[in-house]
Amino acid sequence: MLKSNYQNFYISTKLAEFSDLIHGFSTREFGDMRLATNNSHNRQHFAQELKVCSSQFVYLDQIYDSQVGVASLSDAGSKMQGTDGLITGGKNLFLFGRVADCLPILFYDLGNQVVGLCHAGWQGTIKKISLKMVQKLVKNFGTNPKDLIVAFGPSIGPCHYEVQDDVVSQFEKEFSKKSGVVQKRNEKTFVDLRQANLILLTQAGVLAVNIDSQSLCTFCHNDIFYSYRKEKENLAGEIGAMVGLKFNPQSRQ
Repeated sequence: MLKSNYQNFYISTKLAEFSDLIHGFSTREFGDMRLATNNSHNRQHFAQELKVCSSQFVYLDQIYDSQVGVASLSDAGSKMQGTDGLITGGKNLFLFGRVADCLPILFYDLGNQVVGLCHAGWQGTIKKISLKMVQKLVKNFGTNPKDLIVAFGPSIGPCHYEVQDDVVSQFEKEFSKKSGVVQKRNEKTFVDLRQANLILLTQAGVLAVNIDSQSLCTFCHNDIFYSYRKEKENLAGEIGAMVGLKFNPQSRQ
């Protein structure tokens, strides 16, 4: 479950249990987190609140696909081309993404000291990006999916994520009618991105009890978060999602 930290940003109660892990989801208070140069001071402010440095951020490219990259210390301050997901074992390296309705997902492997972040819009969800994140962690770091702690960030909920027939057909192909991913109300059809990714993660071997899937709807809470569906052509920005591990010489390496 997300909780507010001094009304400035939100954190996952599950991930907050780990002292070396730094993470957070920004609010409108920090301003637009998109990667335009004139937004850099917003990211710096967010980093300062989290007691890290924005020069240590590695940015998702976010092309609405399912490519997962591996970030290293040499990538600090750069955007990794073609990625909608990143994983890293680097310390003092912080993965950063932006959303305004899409679902940001954070990953933490305590035993191997590895973190991950992915951007799961409807396209990435259909392409199973969250499942591919787990597979990449297993392949590159020997992660046991049962040991992963996963947290969902603010995203549009099934209460407002209305979709058209072309999108509906793709979700109905991937998820059963009983799954609750596709919901029909008042002759309209809605998709639950959180439920879809919860299913994909459990299929990948992540334990449901280790997934912090209770989040806040960006449409319902547009006073706190940006929402493309709510604001449309007047969209004022995107929030930031960040995760990383601080170096601690006494921590488990």
